[in-house]
Amino acid sequence: MTGFALSVAIALVGILALFYTKSQNISADLVPLRKDQAAAKYALSLMGAVGILTVGSQIMVLGPILFYVSRQNKVTAQADFSCLARTTYSLVKQSFLPLIKFWPVIFIASVFSHQVLSEYPRQELVSALKEGELKEKSSIILSALVLAPITEEFFFRKCLYAALKSDLGIFFAGLVSSFLFSAIHQSVSAFLMLFLIGLFLCYCYEKSGNLWVPIIAHGLFNGIMISSILLS
Repeated sequence: MTGFALSVAIALVGILALFYTKSQNISADLVPLRKDQAAAKYALSLMGAVGILTVGSQIMVLGPILFYVSRQNKVTAQADFSCLARTTYSLVKQSFLPLIKFWPVIFIASVFSHQVLSEYPRQELVSALKEGELKEKSSIILSALVLAPITEEFFFRKCLYAALKSDLGIFFAGLVSSFLFSAIHQSVSAFLMLFLIGLFLCYCYEKSGNLWVPIIAHGLFNGIMISSILLS
């Protein structure tokens, strides 16, 4: 019940935030990709999906990410890192407040899924967090807070969403990439909630233009969910 109360409290704060803060529209800048660029992003997305599904550990797909980033940002990598260090507070703020404001939607989807899809088994990671050994729990938490946000945001937002956006536009790119993001987690009971958080992460990426914003938001979401599970 403590975990449920935490989620309710965050949802209430989110509702208050919706009333007392101003919402900003995203800038829907459509920048068509060259065919080779789109093909590369689709290929990376497929590679990431296969890696996550077959290996079961995000750490094994960090290689393609590091290779891609090193190829694309040879000159600006150091400057980007310095910029990230200087703007950490801004990035967290851009991630945290929108997530809190979106939490009422997540909460409703969670309650709906629990009521309607209760006959489907919960994710294995949920059972492992509640019943596993300390070493297993620590591994899951590290993956959920660090590895999963980096790898999944790179493959699903940086690569797949960007490629689909060039071909289909923002709306359908968000729907398709979020559907696949949810499907890859292989959980019927959590599908709706993951689909909605996928749409939210697309929004974060589109609004900020900075991949670190959905990465941080993803990590915060996982952190809140883990806290709710451990407290329940």
